[in-house]
Amino acid sequence: MKFVVAWLVVGAFSFDTEHRTDVVEAFSFEESVLGTEDESSLHLLQTSAKNAASRRARAELEEDDATSNSKQWVAMRASQWHGKHKQNKRVHTCTKVFSGDHTLAWPPPILAKTSDNKFCENQGVKDLGLYQHGIPLFSNTTFMPVFSSEPFVKRNEEIKRAVIYLHGHQSNANRYFCDALGLPKLIGEERSTLTIVPWFAEDQVASWQWEGVDTLMNRTGPNAKPQMSFCWSRAKDWITGGNAEAHKMLTAFDVMDQMVKALRGEYAKTVFPNLQRVTLVGFSGGCQLLSRWAVLSDVATPKPGLVNVTVVAGDCGSYLYLDKTRPKKSCRGKKDTGIHHWCNKFKKPHTRANFNRFKYGLSFNEKEVRENHYLMAFAANNSESMHTTLRDFHLKDVRFIFGGNDVCSCNWKHFHNKAGCFPKKHHKKFYRVFCRKNKHGGKRHGIPCCDQGLNHNLASMWQGTNRLQRGLNYMSHLAHFNKRLGIKYKPQFKIAKHAFHDSFTVLRSAEASELIFDKVNWAYIHSKDWPYLPGQRPKKMCKRKKHLIRG
Repeated sequence: MKFVVAWLVVGAFSFDTEHRTDVVEAFSFEESVLGTEDESSLHLLQTSAKNAASRRARAELEEDDATSNSKQWVAMRASQWHGKHKQNKRVHTCTKVFSGDHTLAWPPPILAKTSDNKFCENQGVKDLGLYQHGIPLFSNTTFMPVFSSEPFVKRNEEIKRAVIYLHGHQSNANRYFCDALGLPKLIGEERSTLTIVPWFAEDQVASWQWEGVDTLMNRTGPNAKPQMSFCWSRAKDWITGGNAEAHKMLTAFDVMDQMVKALRGEYAKTVFPNLQRVTLVGFSGGCQLLSRWAVLSDVATPKPGLVNVTVVAGDCGSYLYLDKTRPKKSCRGKKDTGIHHWCNKFKKPHTRANFNRFKYGLSFNEKEVRENHYLMAFAANNSESMHTTLRDFHLKDVRFIFGGNDVCSCNWKHFHNKAGCFPKKHHKKFYRVFCRKNKHGGKRHGIPCCDQGLNHNLASMWQGTNRLQRGLNYMSHLAHFNKRLGIKYKPQFKIAKHAFHDSFTVLRSAEASELIFDKVNWAYIHSKDWPYLPGQRPKKMCKRKKHLIRG
């Protein structure tokens, strides 16, 4: 059976949240959307169940031809990304890991990087397959692939806090998970903490591939149909909360909503009965998705009888402003303005540039709404959803963490970059992946300037000239905006004083530990942010305790 969905937008997108929720819940997918026919899918599932004795055995069999499969994958990805249609424009589509009756390279190359595998081994994680699980969404028609420290089918009464970490634009969820898995251990909370890292990917996988046949049958039963995962054709689509590739009516914001609802709803009742808090943590690209979701979603608003939700956003490249004012020029100096920077002067820019379009502000045009259906409820003039969102933001538990040395800006003329903006790791691969352009930063002792992909368009530059400055300007904006509404609001934020734009260092800092776990991590020296073994508290650190907790 096939379904034809027609969507009619009347006037200025007069559509409210309640109606949209009904549509999402009632929405069902045709068999072609799932990517496989029922008979062939069931046959494949049954065959795989008989042949695969265990997940490890399957991994060993596929490891032999990983090299040849990787070449096949790269060729297919290149053909999709560089393919052209009639107008000779680039076509962006998801890569299907499962194709017909065979599997392409497994794991996908984005999750098979040697550097990430070595990092995971150093963190004590040797078999990531043991942590791959799926969260079924939207009436079990599809699922979100996640790395999770605990399965979602086994009752665990020790879990009191679930922490969801969002990866950056590289979609390296495996590395983030290996990093995040060790954070609760540093403060002795590993037994009571559920660590989850969802995979927002450009690759679409089948549920039996991701979880393994045995795990899938434990979750869905032996006669269940295979599910296909959510995927996005480009990183910038999910970072802005945009539409999923195979499910055009559903967005990354919808996925965030459903994951949180599942954890504090169904799973809190049956699997984790003592769950008290769901904390979401995003860094860099993940921070951009999380901070915008925290503004727009009512799921983050506290409600009686439900598990509390906390948001911790770290080192965003840009922010979603709640009105059309921006920091004045005096608040946007072309230098490191320091950790005590605060802006008290805001005005509406006199420019023809669309500085307030979505991602940077709350102005929506038809194209932006078409690419992100979540915005329909906010796009109408005098939208009730918009008024509610702005009025209730101060009720949400939203916290921020910034790197005190995240002050580099290599593509803004006359900006003064400090010595730390010229990293020693300047080989070509590192520079190509992390540093990108260097138009005005120059070199220092032969080492090029690196700001790790900081956005330098005009809409971003109106918020500040570097990440730390933009973050502190945004804290000032939130306080200033709520003050105009007659609301006394003090933003919750802390600064990891010596951290650059590095999730490993920032998330292990004492400041981040207090924001995420409400408990100071004494395993790191504040002056250098290098690790000590759990329980080894440096004497100097005890004397400087007051300097650790700042905000």
